[in-house]
Amino acid sequence: MKKWLKKRNISIPNDFLIVISKPSTIIQTSHGYMNMLQKVLHLQFLLSRIEKIGSSYKKEVLHTKELKKVCRILLKEHSPETFDALKFYKIPRHEILTGALCSNCPSPIALKRHHGTWFCTNCGTKDKTAHVKAINDYFLLTNDSPITNKQFRHFLHLSSADIVKKLLAGMPLPNKGATKGRVYLPASDYQNITELKG
Repeated sequence: MKKWLKKRNISIPNDFLIVISKPSTIIQTSHGYMNMLQKVLHLQFLLSRIEKIGSSYKKEVLHTKELKKVCRILLKEHSPETFDALKFYKIPRHEILTGALCSNCPSPIALKRHHGTWFCTNCGTKDKTAHVKAINDYFLLTNDSPITNKQFRHFLHLSSADIVKKLLAGMPLPNKGATKGRVYLPASDYQNITELKG
């Protein structure tokens, strides 16, 4: 970010934080790096830390008009990062552990679908939305490759195209094509996928 700003002759202060979203995560550091605890924090402290950083800058560097210009340049030059995890780690696609996986078992176990819900044959956990995480995993592992009903059926270990059609329709995923040629694309914001319809 500093390099990007400098290249465009924009002189504004910038700071960073590393935010851990899981509340149970224990954040520790060696004695010589205690100052890093000012940069690494749990999600619930993010807003207060942003306010604290903001209050430390008293002098206005950019006027509103200039700030809007910087925002426009940022949006114009933004390009989403693409990361092919399978290629990077040299993992053949057939080695991917497929299925809607149990979040309760220590070892990944594919859930079974029965009467509109997913259940684990190992621990008995039930989950109505396990397929949401499964499709997120698919998109992340395949570098956002589109998915068809047939591919998702295979990924979830389901035989019914109608059930998979209903599951896909219940997620706000962009799609293109019609009937058998339809493909589903990742939502621009993965959080939106958790907002199931109906």
